[in-house]
Amino acid sequence: LSFEKEVLGFYLSDHPLKGFENLASIWVSGTVSDLPRIGKEHNDKLALDKTPKKFDPRNRDANKKRVIVAGLIVETRELITKKGTRMAFSKVEDLTGTCELVIFPDAFSRMETALKDERPMLIAGLLEVSEEGVAKIIVDSVSPLEDILKKTKRMTFRLDLLTEADLPLLYQVLAENPGQTQVDFKVVLEDLKKEVRIEAEGLEGVAISNDLLENIHSRFGRTDFIEVGN
Repeated sequence: LSFEKEVLGFYLSDHPLKGFENLASIWVSGTVSDLPRIGKEHNDKLALDKTPKKFDPRNRDANKKRVIVAGLIVETRELITKKGTRMAFSKVEDLTGTCELVIFPDAFSRMETALKDERPMLIAGLLEVSEEGVAKIIVDSVSPLEDILKKTKRMTFRLDLLTEADLPLLYQVLAENPGQTQVDFKVVLEDLKKEVRIEAEGLEGVAISNDLLENIHSRFGRTDFIEVGN
């Protein structure tokens, strides 16, 4: 996929984030396309707050909104500052668009390796939105989404979003990836406004990984029937 992007400028077969977008939802502030709205709402809220504020030169970013997005880090460009330290400008790309990333020297020294990682990442930092509505993030944290997912305690599968023929295949995929994350199944009865949870008999747990999620997405063509929880 990375070769496709490098040669063609876009992904021909599928985007690497396919299968991850809904799973990241419990951690992220929104998608890349949501950032201008999030920034505007935050600024509007600050404008309505009449509480007197004392400027603190030690914390110039006190009023900025911290956000988290999930995406691929692309187009990283390193620079040498006047002090001789290294920093970088980059972009985060998700299924809705791209956003500029600014990585100052202190952060760059901690994240240099992560910035070159081609896996889906969780990127956190302070949001800035220009008057023209262009968003950028001053990055303070970068973590592989796979590593975050591995820390989840429960993985739930919505059986009502699958067909009966899908169930044996799903069980097979899960059985091939044993691990520590608890698995259960859920059926949502819309008419009765009830949820029914079913224990996954015979499955001790599952190991969450890129391979597992890509396997599920390739076999079912979607992952919207999966929920994860801390």
